[in-house]
Amino acid sequence: MKRYTVKDIAEQSGFSKDTIRRHADEGRIPCLRDINQWRVFNEKSIDVAKILAGTSVLASSTNDASE
Repeated sequence: MKRYTVKDIAEQSGFSKDTIRRHADEGRIPCLRDINQWRVFNEKSIDVAKILAGTSVLASSTNDASE
C-alpha cells in the first residue's frame, strides 16, 4: 500500500494543507497515524478528498448562480 502525506493529498485535491488536516481531524478524509503521530493517507483518501473538492466547487458555483 502506497502512503501519502498531507502535502500529497493537498496537491491532488486542490485543497490547502490546513484544509486537509481539518477534514482528516473531523473524519471526512480517512487517515491513520504513524509511529510519530503524523497523518498517513492511502488511495481512498485521495478519492475522498477529490470528491469533497468537487462538491465544494459545485456548492460555490451553485451559490454564485443564485446571486
